[in-house]
Amino acid sequence: MNKKTVLSILIFALIFIILGLPHQNWGFKTDDFGNLYHCNISSWAEFFKFFYEGNIEIVWLPPNATTHPQAFFCGLFRPLSFVYYLPQFFLFNTCAFGYYLVTIGFHALAAVLLFNLLLMITTTSLAFLLALLFGFHPSLYNWLGWTSAQSYFIEIVIVLSIIHLLIKYLKTEKIWLYWAALGLYPCTIFLKEASIVLPFWVLVGVYLATRKVSTALKISSGFWIVACGYLLARLSLFPLTSNTSTLTFEPTLASFCKRMSSRLFDFVTYVVDMLGLSWLPNSTQLPGYSTIIKFSLLSAIIICLLWLFIKNSQKKWALFLLWSTLLFSWPALLMHYQPRYIYLGLPFFIALLAVLLNRNKIAAILLSILIPCNALFLHQKLNVREKTLHHITSSFQELVKHPATHNRSICFLGLPGQWFHEGSAQAVWWFGDDATYPVFQIDLDIVISELLDKNYITITQKSNTFIFTSTNPEKLWFLINNKKASTATIAIDASIQKYNPVYVTWNYYEKKFVVL
Repeated sequence: MNKKTVLSILIFALIFIILGLPHQNWGFKTDDFGNLYHCNISSWAEFFKFFYEGNIEIVWLPPNATTHPQAFFCGLFRPLSFVYYLPQFFLFNTCAFGYYLVTIGFHALAAVLLFNLLLMITTTSLAFLLALLFGFHPSLYNWLGWTSAQSYFIEIVIVLSIIHLLIKYLKTEKIWLYWAALGLYPCTIFLKEASIVLPFWVLVGVYLATRKVSTALKISSGFWIVACGYLLARLSLFPLTSNTSTLTFEPTLASFCKRMSSRLFDFVTYVVDMLGLSWLPNSTQLPGYSTIIKFSLLSAIIICLLWLFIKNSQKKWALFLLWSTLLFSWPALLMHYQPRYIYLGLPFFIALLAVLLNRNKIAAILLSILIPCNALFLHQKLNVREKTLHHITSSFQELVKHPATHNRSICFLGLPGQWFHEGSAQAVWWFGDDATYPVFQIDLDIVISELLDKNYITITQKSNTFIFTSTNPEKLWFLINNKKASTATIAIDASIQKYNPVYVTWNYYEKKFVVL
């Protein structure tokens, strides 16, 4: 085997072994239960329904949830997500570790694909280190392994594969490479909408590579057609209305400017995470110093990168990669910030670093120190999340074994929104292997100020009403119409009462389900 192949295998193995294998007690949360349970199909008719059922968010909700009309700028149209889950569902069923390993495998494969792209612009040693920087990037710490976010990892593998194929096509002019790239595009655009910008990137990238407008238009045209096909398919199921809740602003300049002006913290966090500084303590962990440390370190890194850019002879490609980073992380910049929203743009930022740091020995030394630290940081964070997700999953498994829940409907009351806002009904049906009885959920907005030393919630029932009371409103309270309250009331609707459900809540101190 040649050196490139050996290093590719080594990159995959390091990421898969360090991030994947140690976490055998992985678990699920929220929409994981709904997405995976939706794959419990038994006919081709149910399979084809994935493509026309519309907003996939409905598969996470309990029967009593209020659903809003679908709209073009509201809701998720991702039919292929279930197609990718389907073989995993029949292989692993309720084994979360199986889905987790598949996710890590896609992430490791993305790092290998990135490494092979970086070899075209920098040295082998720096490409190897930068691929590992991507593989152990700190921004992954709070979402890597979330089964419902597996689509991000599949998406990036497909996009990087398309780029590989297009580069080889430009070099060899073998038409099958172009058709292979084009054929992969529907496999990602119908999985996640973030790659809608790919045709524009292809247009600009091909023009910069060939300096021929006609070539750029010709090669990008197929991608524009596929993108338009996705938009038309979405429009056929999601009508164009004034509902723009997913977009987070109305399609007017005034609304856009107002929304952007309120997002300064989002943009700062975007830069911090993109630069791999997610490990920096927040203000609660290091009061008084956190802002100074972050600002100083952030400023130093940006100044260094600007200096490297000024000294660099490949400014055209550096600017193109910076633009590509912003383009492919458009959800984080345009809507609202989540660390996972920068993932598709991250390889382009890593490639930008490859251009700026090319043959820089000091950078290679610093990366050799930084990467093991990042790997340790991720491993520790994943250990914490593993315990939490395993506890959530095992709590549902224990609940369905409780005699009181057998052959009965269940109504969840006041569960912690962070872990149970979605998918609780599907978890019961899935782990209990019985969807005969409806499962309902009624939430409360409960705020906890610190780690509890006892259970500060008492629940009393009067007829068909449950009264939740905090015995210490300074440590635990309810938000009602955005106002702090010491009591909250849940009235059970007649449509739920007729099923005579068993009522289940959550003990916030012991962290377990309680049958009332």
